[in-house]
Amino acid sequence: MAKQIAVIGLGRFGESLCRELIAQGADVLAIDINEPAVQRLANDVTQAAIADTTDRQAIDELDLRNYDCVFVAIGGDMKSSILTTLSLAEAGIEKIWAKCRDDYHERVLRKVGASHVINPESSMGARFSRYILTNRLFDFLDLGDNLSIIEVEVDPKLDGKPFNTQVFKGKYKVSVLATKRDAELITRMENDFCLKQGDLLVLSGNNRDLYSALTKL
Repeated sequence: MAKQIAVIGLGRFGESLCRELIAQGADVLAIDINEPAVQRLANDVTQAAIADTTDRQAIDELDLRNYDCVFVAIGGDMKSSILTTLSLAEAGIEKIWAKCRDDYHERVLRKVGASHVINPESSMGARFSRYILTNRLFDFLDLGDNLSIIEVEVDPKLDGKPFNTQVFKGKYKVSVLATKRDAELITRMENDFCLKQGDLLVLSGNNRDLYSALTKL
């Protein structure tokens, strides 16, 4: 069954995210308060809606609780981004991804109910959409200058396999900062360290290199 994803805010990032999610086989509801933005995508997504998502009643009418994920991709209007995230949280939606502009915006979004917050360059919407669909990308921290730290779940196919950080770094051009296993943070991984299904890898590097690594993990 296809994942159902709602994207609120259809600027460059939101539009890119919608198109890539559709390409990956998801059912996408594209939402914006701006009618031309909605019309631009209406024929390319599963559903499209014009709505003021800062209004809790509008959230209820959209019935977003049935969606696997709601992504707040509102870019320029910080107030609308925060109020939309708050309305979603008040409506009982648990999986809320949100795009932020800076550290302050990120802190507020997390306070009002966002479960995941990212600050990506516009092109990263397409690159990371597949990991939203697979639920494997747990966090994303933009460091500026096209550098990021991400937290990604180990693919089940790597369960029980030895993990050499130097080999990994040489092959994928990213740094392995740590492995999160249950409540434990493992920062020293010897050559005979073996991965387990459910482990979270904390990786850092150039965005392009991180994406290349993700496609092979």
